Amino acid sequence: DFEIIDAILESRQIDDVTSFLKPTEEDLIPFEDMKGLNEAYQIIDDAIVMGEKFLVLADVDADGCCSNAIITRYLRRCGADVECIINDGKIHGVENLDLSLLADIDVMIIVDSLNNDPEIYKRILDTGTRLIVFDHHLPEQRLFDANLDFVLVTSAKDYPNEALSGAGVCLKYALYADEMNLTDYADDLWVYAAIGIIADMSDMSVPENRYIAYRGLAQFRNPMVQKMVGNYTFDSQSVSFSIGPLVNAAMRMHENEKAMNVFLAEDE
Repeated sequence: DFEIIDAILESRQIDDVTSFLKPTEEDLIPFEDMKGLNEAYQIIDDAIVMGEKFLVLADVDADGCCSNAIITRYLRRCGADVECIINDGKIHGVENLDLSLLADIDVMIIVDSLNNDPEIYKRILDTGTRLIVFDHHLPEQRLFDANLDFVLVTSAKDYPNEALSGAGVCLKYALYADEMNLTDYADDLWVYAAIGIIADMSDMSVPENRYIAYRGLAQFRNPMVQKMVGNYTFDSQSVSFSIGPLVNAAMRMHENEKAMNVFLAEDE
């Protein structure tokens, strides 16, 4: 048996077995390596202080619902006025966003749902709404060439862990905001990042991803997890074969809001 395990470790080029099996907080990449994180924090923090209103748009999969859960829960714990929405079916991004939804919105936050056409974001910005995008999909150069006044926080460009999912990016924001504000509002949000990373089939050989999943899977008392997993063990298999497929099935049946709200529920 040990020969088989050694062969697997060697084929995956894993030299430090202890670090691989028991990731630590030291595996988290420093906040300063994620561009736009501080800029997003300044906009959000100022808006909370001023009592402004937020709108969060979730993507239509488990990673998107988890991303929304992290940002929406965190903002509400900060005392922010937050609404969250999700597209219907499998529609991605804000190309078809009803701009009337922004009538009384000061800051819109898009999670895990990047559009590369700058004109789509220009429509939102022209309403006077400030815009922040937390994402992990590769942005095209035309998005930067347009010089639009919005903040993009992404793991897909100039970040050491390109395999970090949208929920992972959102958790990094929440942890950063906690550090800046000396709060602990993100302490129980690791579970959503773990689900997002695993459900999105992110590379689990990356130390940062492994540590987030390790921390998140330990938070098994979450009511959403208990309801969706039932009596089964809460591990990567239950995410891949239970939580992820349930969310995807809901989206295909146009029950997007139901799926989104499951991740926001506070009790059974």
